[in-house]
Amino acid sequence: MINNIIAKSFNLSIAEISAEMHLIYDCMADSLMLIDLFIELENYYQINFTRKDIENIETVGDIYNFLGLSELVLNKKINYISKYYMVYFFIC
Repeated sequence: MINNIIAKSFNLSIAEISAEMHLIYDCMADSLMLIDLFIELENYYQINFTRKDIENIETVGDIYNFLGLSELVLNKKINYISKYYMVYFFIC
């Protein structure tokens, strides 16, 4: 979901987004776009960014690290759990 929020905030395709992308230099974000991004992330994840948090986030990877998430790992876990339950329900 992080990539979806970033894509929407910066008018990018999800395929263009990588963890190494710098929010200002690579995503071409201005201050209003960054504010929009952090508001969207706060609303979705029900968190609050402090000024210091925002100052320390420069790349897409920094957002993953701050949230303690990796979209790739998260998606793999969801797929694994889904397959497990599908097999469980099929057997039962």
